[in-house]
Amino acid sequence: MTPDPVAPAPQRKWLVAGLLILALSGWAAALFVYMRAPKPTPDGPGATVVFHISRIPPAIFPGQAASDPNEFESYRQAQAAMIRRRLTLNQALKDEKVANLSVVRKQNDPLAWLHDNLRVSFDSSQEFMRVEIDGKDEGEYIVLLRALATAYLQDVEERDRGAQRARLAKLEDVHRSYRSETEKSHHRLDVIAAALGAKDRTTLAVLDSLHRDELRTATRDLQTLQEQLALFSADSPEAKNVRTRIEVAKTRLESVQNQISRSNEYRMESEDIRRTIQNTERLGQSIANEIEKIKINLGAPPRVTVVEEAFIRPRR
Repeated sequence: MTPDPVAPAPQRKWLVAGLLILALSGWAAALFVYMRAPKPTPDGPGATVVFHISRIPPAIFPGQAASDPNEFESYRQAQAAMIRRRLTLNQALKDEKVANLSVVRKQNDPLAWLHDNLRVSFDSSQEFMRVEIDGKDEGEYIVLLRALATAYLQDVEERDRGAQRARLAKLEDVHRSYRSETEKSHHRLDVIAAALGAKDRTTLAVLDSLHRDELRTATRDLQTLQEQLALFSADSPEAKNVRTRIEVAKTRLESVQNQISRSNEYRMESEDIRRTIQNTERLGQSIANEIEKIKINLGAPPRVTVVEEAFIRPRR
């Protein structure tokens, strides 16, 4: 019996399914390669703006910053993503001149349209970033790209230096509070000096010696009067007179003791205040130095600049 050259129905079904899967797989792979492949720059009309990205971070003094290929590559890729970031694009679209452009008003979703049609590329040196948009409305695209460049550079400035400016503002607040505390401390020292009769340590030491001499004298006078009182009878006029003088001597002694006690407290407070002032001034100087460094860094040239304002791209 001659074998049937036609494969059984189940086998034919598997064969057709396999061929279909292979065809679909090939089509999907081709589509994937097409979508991932870099799109060629069209030769038609459009507008372009060109930015320069420095390979090294900004620095005031020569040699202050060094070139790092890995850092530059990461920074460059971040810039390509940042200029197509929706927040940046939306900021450009909010510009009144841009919002009134016919090419923008006719879009159902201007943000999605701009995101999909904006093209970013780099030249061979990787330092020059070209941002382009294609179409016949070149004049309107120039207005759009100028607004986008402004929004993008503001984003770069905020991202690169925003943290430094925030820290600068915080440090300046702290520095002002330190100066205020120091002024209050100096004022308190003046008040204490007025109470003590002097401010410098040498004069205060002399006054302290005088107070202690006065204390010894007042103590000795009181002891002498108490000894005299023992010589007279309790009801005698002499005893009455001595008792009166003893009360005066006690009042004098108590006054001297209180004065010495207050002087000691004032001196201890003065020493504490002086130590506080020294610590505060040392911290304040450290903060002032950091403030100066941040101001110098903020004065450095920007890392990203526009080297070619938005222009109508010539046909290639």
